[in-house]
Amino acid sequence: MKRFFVLVLGCVFALGILSGCSKKESKPIDTSKKNSEWFSNLETKDVDGNKVTKEVFSSKDLTLINVWTTWCGPCVGEMPELEALSKEYESNNSNVAIKGLVVEVDGADMKTGLSDKERDLVKDIMKKSNATYQQLTVSEGLKKTDFKRIIEFPTAYFVDKNGKFVGDKVAGANSKEEWKKIIDERLKMVKSNE
Repeated sequence: MKRFFVLVLGCVFALGILSGCSKKESKPIDTSKKNSEWFSNLETKDVDGNKVTKEVFSSKDLTLINVWTTWCGPCVGEMPELEALSKEYESNNSNVAIKGLVVEVDGADMKTGLSDKERDLVKDIMKKSNATYQQLTVSEGLKKTDFKRIIEFPTAYFVDKNGKFVGDKVAGANSKEEWKKIIDERLKMVKSNE
């Protein structure tokens, strides 16, 4: 029986890696100006319980916010790539930051914050992935926006110093090199808007 369970779990994980993790929704999410309050008015906490506001974006020209969940294989699988990027950008004193935003759901409803058990799981995943970049949680304010309609994990959003969107979302996991290309494109967009 145990072997069967491991086989089924392995198949589910493999399918998740091949396709990404998602749930169904009726309408696509609009990342236009009307949804700019998602991050431009951010008030939340990180996984360590520290208060985080929109000021977290102010020191960098561009921040990649990788929205993920603990039950998504591709989300967890790309964390070492994102960690390597984060370290590289930090060591080069670049104008790019990487943040995670962990989402947990209860049925069809996005949860606010994390339970102690979920927090422990996130920290365990971070430890196994050697991920040290900051992980944010969902606040009540964020949950009240269209952010609650995110259906694909992982999904990345890029914001400028003010938390305003830079380009469209990027759904799915990417390699370090793919992320670098996308980040370079978004940095050009930031520079052209200055």
